[in-house]
Amino acid sequence: MKIKIKYYGNNAAVYKRLSESKIFDLSERGSIYDRFRVQKDTQCLFLQLDGNYARQVFMIQKAKLAILNTNTELVILGNKQHLQEYLKYEILEAFDFHSALSRIEGRICFLLENKSSLKRGQFASDKALRLPIWKRVFDIVFASLALIFLSPVFALTALFIRLESKGPVFYSSKRVGAAYKVFDFYKFRSMYPDADKRVRELMKEGQYKSESKEVQIYLEVDSSNSTLLIQDDGLVKEADYLTKKSAEEERAFFKLKNDPRITKVGRIIRNTSIDELPQLLNVLKGDMSIVGNRPLPLYEAEKLTTDIWSERFLAPAGLTGLWQVTQRAKSTNMSSEERKLLDIQYAQHFNFLDDMLIILKTLPAMLQREDV
Repeated sequence: MKIKIKYYGNNAAVYKRLSESKIFDLSERGSIYDRFRVQKDTQCLFLQLDGNYARQVFMIQKAKLAILNTNTELVILGNKQHLQEYLKYEILEAFDFHSALSRIEGRICFLLENKSSLKRGQFASDKALRLPIWKRVFDIVFASLALIFLSPVFALTALFIRLESKGPVFYSSKRVGAAYKVFDFYKFRSMYPDADKRVRELMKEGQYKSESKEVQIYLEVDSSNSTLLIQDDGLVKEADYLTKKSAEEERAFFKLKNDPRITKVGRIIRNTSIDELPQLLNVLKGDMSIVGNRPLPLYEAEKLTTDIWSERFLAPAGLTGLWQVTQRAKSTNMSSEERKLLDIQYAQHFNFLDDMLIILKTLPAMLQREDV
């Protein structure tokens, strides 16, 4: 019987090689930018990785989520220099995409035949997907009671939003939560309907704006004592490269002060955090928890896939969290790096008592005015 596989990648030669196999039953080909889908009888998902390593890690995380709770194994086809690094993500196997078909076939057959005796790789953030019972029960009870008692607030807020501007009362956007899970994130609309179209032009004014320094490219090693790094188009000073990389990571948290896209009602419901109340529905659905790390827009989460920052996604996405109730979070003095470190701290140590303390601190934090 053939091994049923799916291939996600843009390399026609690799696809042709796999399709000619007498052992593999290649059911489908897709782009790595598609949503990964696997059938119950799919035994292996072959993922062809290209681009920078951070992007590759993000694709691995997405693929691992797609096969979670299935019997499908993830196989990576990538660059030779990264093979050992891929294995850290507990995939079935990693091959250089130039590997002979016979070698791939033999290795996959061996691994699948001995699968029961091998430890099945699990995504490091499985714990974020399987919340402790106490946390899920508390979420359901708290969210249900809150929705009942706050129903008059929901009704009045909806009325005022519609009176001020045309458009839907609720706003939905894609966010990334625990284990890079993508879900629809609900809020009361606090901006004018065309707000999304203006994001890119306004990012230049972002609260976490850092000057983007162009790195100097050298065609040959200069006489300075600076450490030089090799890039495709030449050499760059390590100090310049790290400065630029830091600036890019700093911009991962886009936040705009005195945002002109916000309506008058929007400013009120933002200052009181009433705009966040529809996320109680996300909590009931299981997308979020009452306490956790804030879910991020896709373009922000994609920048946080390195080992040092991806750990923030080991915690459930939350309605409120540690950095929201930290005093400095209400001032412009807290950097995005500090916020991410607080997220990681919560992911590593969250427990019932700390969650209750964060909830008690949330109300005064909500009432503290912050025009962002």
